[in-house]
Amino acid sequence: MPLDQSFVGRTWPPSEPYLVGREKIREFATAIGADDPVHHDPAAARALGHPDLVAPPTFAIVVAQQGTQA
Repeated sequence: MPLDQSFVGRTWPPSEPYLVGREKIREFATAIGADDPVHHDPAAARALGHPDLVAPPTFAIVVAQQGTQA
């Protein structure tokens, strides 16, 4: 499938900061089947040296989708 060339050069204005909360991380992790405790249990994340829950790498799509909503 070729890339949609209508997106070339398209820009979006800056959006408001997105505050990532524990519940959003848990909801997203559950939705994608990421069952590693670092996504659900703050104590498990801290035990591995993280300050709090760790968002799955694909969590960034949540922020990206908000930026494309009109």
